[in-house]
Amino acid sequence: MANGKQVTVQLDSEAITAIQKDLALFSYAAESLRKKLARLLPAPYGSDVWWGQSIERSKKDVAAGKYKAFDSTKDFVRYLDSIAP
Repeated sequence: MANGKQVTVQLDSEAITAIQKDLALFSYAAESLRKKLARLLPAPYGSDVWWGQSIERSKKDVAAGKYKAFDSTKDFVRYLDSIAP
C-alpha cells in the first residue's frame, strides 16, 4: 500500500526467475557470512557451540602432542602446585 492505496504490479516469469535467483544467492551469502562470524567470534561460555569448539581444539592439541602425562596422582598434584600463582 502507498498512501492508503493499493498498488498492483505484474511481473513476467523472467522477472520472477531473476528475483528467485537473487534471493537464493543472497541466502547463500548470508549463511556463508554467518558461518564466518561464528568461527571468528567466541561462542558463549558453556553453550553447545562452545563445547564443540573446545572438543575440536582439544583433539588438535592431542594430535600435535600438546599435553602432559603423569605417572601418578602425586606427580600431577606436584605439577599443579608448580604452576599455581
